[in-house]
Amino acid sequence: MKKYLIRLSVLGVIAAMILNACSSDDPESVDCSTLAVSIPDTGKKNPTDCASTDGGITASATGGKEQYQYSLNGGSFQSNPEFVNLSAGEYTVTVRDANNCEVSSTAVTLAVAGVTVNFTATSTISGCKGGQGTITITATGGSGNFSYRIGSGSFVTTNVFDAQTAGEKSVTVKDNGDNCTITKSVRVLTGTSYNDDIKPIIETSCAVSGCHVSGGAAPFALTTVKSVQDHASSIKTVTANGSMPKGGPPLSQAEKDKIACWVDDGAPNN
Repeated sequence: MKKYLIRLSVLGVIAAMILNACSSDDPESVDCSTLAVSIPDTGKKNPTDCASTDGGITASATGGKEQYQYSLNGGSFQSNPEFVNLSAGEYTVTVRDANNCEVSSTAVTLAVAGVTVNFTATSTISGCKGGQGTITITATGGSGNFSYRIGSGSFVTTNVFDAQTAGEKSVTVKDNGDNCTITKSVRVLTGTSYNDDIKPIIETSCAVSGCHVSGGAAPFALTTVKSVQDHASSIKTVTANGSMPKGGPPLSQAEKDKIACWVDDGAPNN
């Protein structure tokens, strides 16, 4: 009888561990796919000339969960969807909702009438938590005499910038002939792969029997790349703070970093 009671006790502990490991009140049960943001034509105001910073942008967000926060070209978030005091350049607005879901708009350009200078900026991958990215700028039009800068640094004659970390970078080209500048944003990606880096973590720690699978205790399955993408922001948050996975072995810092890097890259299907 004593052995029988011990066996029942052990089975009870195991059952409790399983129930604790994955439950229907899973904190990452947020679908970010409904959130959207755009910059309508009526929300664009072009600057009047090269020396002016009187341009502006007003974004429009829908879906998700209010209240919204807005960021311009990867800058600080604010509650106001309007951005003012802008010069000529290319701009993207990112919206974050109350569930910490984030999505970015298609880039729009504010332009000065009669100015013909334009440029493209391409980048190579930086690596996750690395700084191996390279940004290359190709400018056309204008006087043909250009200088370049990344962020708020000084203008230089070189159009190639090495040792770039991941994230949104502000790239500016100055036409030295008429002293007109144009700014765009370029994203340096980490190159983190869903298939090689993220899927193995999900299948080992999340989409396991009784949890994030069909019929599991969790409110949704994480068995397709689409389902993981829809919950990417929440997965990043709850794995970073250690609240997930529940009950099972904690993720290593390297695994948490991979998830964060992949989500920061836009959660691509790669």
